[in-house]
Amino acid sequence: MKTFITACTIIAVIIAVTVLDTVFVTKTTNELITDIEDLPDSEETENISDQKLQAQVEKIQAMWNKKKKIVALTVNHSYVAATDLAFDNLSGFAISDEKADFETAKRAAILALQNIAQLEGKSFDTII
Repeated sequence: MKTFITACTIIAVIIAVTVLDTVFVTKTTNELITDIEDLPDSEETENISDQKLQAQVEKIQAMWNKKKKIVALTVNHSYVAATDLAFDNLSGFAISDEKADFETAKRAAILALQNIAQLEGKSFDTII
């Protein structure tokens, strides 16, 4: 009977950790995607100073850097590295004169985050 209770406890802990991780990753990616989508479009960047745009991008990048250590515990590191690269490109194009490239970098960052969310959702479905 002790073995059965121990096994049930271990399974419950695994399920709980999986659910919490999935909720955390989904919440994090959704917050970051929303923040990136709130950045000005290429037409709107003409009316905003480069410093203000760079500050907005740095705020989003700081949030990612803070949370990526936890995300990297369960997500493939190549996805985390791709997201890091997308955020670096976003930061670089925020201060460049090519605003169309900034729009492309925004879409790349969103796509990288969506890939992480999709991967996490599939792993959760597989475990459960």
